Amino acid sequence: FPVTIDIRRDFLPIKEVSIATHHLIEINRRQKIGGIFNLGGKWAPTIFDLAKLIKERCISKYDFIPEILITENITNSTKSSDFLDYNISKINEVGFKLTINIIDEIDKILLHLIKDSVR
Repeated sequence: FPVTIDIRRDFLPIKEVSIATHHLIEINRRQKIGGIFNLGGKWAPTIFDLAKLIKERCISKYDFIPEILITENITNSTKSSDFLDYNISKINEVGFKLTINIIDEIDKILLHLIKDSVR
């Protein structure tokens, strides 16, 4: 089946997920909390928008212009790609706030990839 490039996803760095998990474990030790906690960011780009941002960061930081390839099995969705609006109020109510800047995280990943490619 075709992959769509205009589907929105909430990209959250694994470090942020780890911090949130640790926060919930610590809170639960002091007071019993239960239920389901949604964890999401305030940014849900399309996969294509994320690819363009990564390309921009490559150009800005490393003077490298990667090509974004859209193959024949990747299409635009015929469905609406509504903005993902996760209700994260419950996790905010127990004191958790997102702390990581997505641009910084992309830059760190790119730096890691460059270091690995030099080895």
